Amino acid sequence: FGSLLVNTSLIFFLSKVMFTNGIALGTSIAAWIMTGIAFIYVSKQIQLTEYKEKIHIILKTLCASGIMGIVLYFLKGTSMIILGGTPSFFMKVFSLTIILIGGIIVYLSLMKLFKSEELTMLWKLLKQMLSKYL
Repeated sequence: FGSLLVNTSLIFFLSKVMFTNGIALGTSIAAWIMTGIAFIYVSKQIQLTEYKEKIHIILKTLCASGIMGIVLYFLKGTSMIILGGTPSFFMKVFSLTIILIGGIIVYLSLMKLFKSEELTMLWKLLKQMLSKYL
């Protein structure tokens, strides 16, 4: 019942502002909220001490991904304002490249800020691969 109420409420409010995109966003947000509630409920039922480290890794990654998504959303909007009118194919590719590079920088910076173990492993792997070719 809670899921239905959250989903319907979000769809109702977001569809007025964002139309069909609001419906999709409302459904996604409701799914995330209900997943979080279910996770909290299940974690209280069973002891997750052995999975605590893995959960922290997942939460760091989700947080960095979410922030990166928000930044990319604003970068896209800003690039469309800067390009104005109907941009050429080259300008669209250039804009997409800048947005992609911005997303990579934001994500890697956040993972470094969160002291992600995966980023350290990736860095070591890249060093090993480069040492073979250099």
